Amino acid sequence: MSKSQQVKFNIELSEKLANYLVIHPDILKKYSGASFIVISAQNKKLNQKNLTLIKALLIEGKQVVKAIEPPKSTFDWKFKSIN
Repeated sequence: MSKSQQVKFNIELSEKLANYLVIHPDILKKYSGASFIVISAQNKKLNQKNLTLIKALLIEGKQVVKAIEPPKSTFDWKFKSIN
């Protein structure tokens, strides 16, 4: 997967996450200041690339949260804080 493909897929997935977070502001409050790493329900290559970002963010001292896309758009996203 090229860097431009990764960016494109991340933008699309992040838009879905943002729409969900607008409806569920309590999640934003819970993870205030955290860096969200989006995990796709279908794109395994994207997930592999995104998971490599976690270590670098933790080294920088950032709070990291994995945001896992639901398998269908009608289900809730899952969130897992990484320490």
